[in-house]
Formats: sequence, C-alpha cells, structure tokens
Amino acid sequence: MTKTVHIQVLVAVLLLSSPVRLLIAEPIEIVAVRIEAPPIVDGVSTDPTWLAISPVSVTVQKTVDGRLVKHQVHLRAVHDGERLHLLAQWDDSTGDTGHHTRVWDEKRSRYVDAGDREDGLAISWAMGDDFSACMLAGIAYQADLWHWMACRTNPARVAADGRLIMSTKRQSDMTNQWKTKRGTVYIDKLDDGGDGPFSKQATPKQFEGPRLARYRTQPPTGSQADVHAQGRHDGSRWTLELARRLDTKHPDDLTMVVGGIYPFAIAVFDRETDEDHRTSGPLQLRIAE
Repeated sequence: MTKTVHIQVLVAVLLLSSPVRLLIAEPIEIVAVRIEAPPIVDGVSTDPTWLAISPVSVTVQKTVDGRLVKHQVHLRAVHDGERLHLLAQWDDSTGDTGHHTRVWDEKRSRYVDAGDREDGLAISWAMGDDFSACMLAGIAYQADLWHWMACRTNPARVAADGRLIMSTKRQSDMTNQWKTKRGTVYIDKLDDGGDGPFSKQATPKQFEGPRLARYRTQPPTGSQADVHAQGRHDGSRWTLELARRLDTKHPDDLTMVVGGIYPFAIAVFDRETDEDHRTSGPLQLRIAE
C-alpha cells in the first residue's frame, strides 16, 4: 500500500470529522432512498431519479479574517441494494480545474508554478465505533476517505480512495501532526490498494510548450477504482455524482449494508489551499430498506 501526503486534505478532514465536533451537535441525516434504476454517473442532476428526491442542505464553513463564513452543500442519496449513489451540489463562481500547472518563464528560462489550485470535495466515513468519541481524550480512529479532485481525479471519472488514520500516539511513519489545546494529534493517510488515477510528471528543464500539466491521468486499478465520480461546473456551481458498491470486498474499504447508519462528514475545497476549505459538522447516512 502506497503512503501519500495531501496535507490540505488531512488538516481539513481532521477539522471536519473531529470527534469533538461530533459530540457537540446531533448529526444531520441523509437517507439513501431505495430505487430500481440507478442514475448514470455523469455529473448531471436532471436524471429523473435525482429530480424525485428533495436535497438535504448541509452547512460548510471556514474562518476568513477572524469571521465565520458559511456556505451550503445540497446532498441527495439513493441505492439499488448493490451500489450507493450520492449527488452533491454547491455554488462556486469559478470552476478551478488546474493544479500546479507549469508555465514557461522567459526571463528565467525555466518552468514555474502557475499558482492554480483545483476545486474538490472530500468525504470522511467512520470506520469503527470510535469515530464519535473524543480522540483528544486518548481514543484513536480511522476513516474511509473519498477525495474527488477537479484536476487530478475527475478526468479518470473516480475519486481517490484511501484511509485516514488519527492517533494521539506517534507511530514510526507518522510525519504529519496537528497541535491542539489538549495535545498533539498525529495523522497518516494511506492510499487504498492498487494504482491511483493520476501520477505526477517531472518538470522538463528545456522548453516544451508555454503550459504543461503537472499530473497525468491514468486508469486506476484495484481498490483505487472503487469510487466512481464525475463532476461538472456550469459556470456558477459544481454538480458532483459519486457511486460505490456497498460491499467492495476490499479490506481497506468501509463495508455498508442496507438498513445501516454511517457517520460521515464532508469538506469542500475552493482552489484547494490550506486556507480555502470549508468543513461540515456531523452527518450520518441511513441506507433505507
């Protein structure tokens, strides 16, 4: 299993899925309605299946210059007994689909970072009963992390699939940490088994064009191919569809069943910088009989 570090995601999911927050408020419930014909995963919300279901509005928020700024994400969920489908929509005036693009600097005769950062959405699913316990009191937990990225994963029609591991005790390979008033939380993020949907390309030293993509799309394999996803930006908002088998048969995934209830939380990224993510409070998915 390959270990990767996406520090923006790690910090954001730490904040959004923190057990401290989950203890403060009752979770908002999203019910996955049972349907016969599942929608096509194409990032379009006009499928009759979605039009027949009322969305649940979830507040995501961030602090800007000392004040809390709130936005809304509208969620819908369905299942056919085999596969879970989610639809998320949120306003965003700019659909940012580039990430660390390399641009040629004539004066320096080399490529430099264009400064572009992609939009994205992450979902953190509880793996175990300790998700809602206070980890800062000494209880560690793991989460199944789905991360859709407008540049790196959307062209492959998937979301990155991995596990978030949080602990109050440092493990030998934990290099990321988050200091709190009650102590230090150590964070690790592992990709699921298989090949991921993108790879980083080396920056050429010679001129090969005015703009070069930093990441190359590749077909995901194994557990990395579990979460199908497609996002579309219409000029003012993102529409994102995700779908995954309830039981992937992969040991690194959360197994879901009809009738089950699953705590989760979301983070929305606008240009995916440390300061530009918005996080939800506690949520739960109920998969209706």
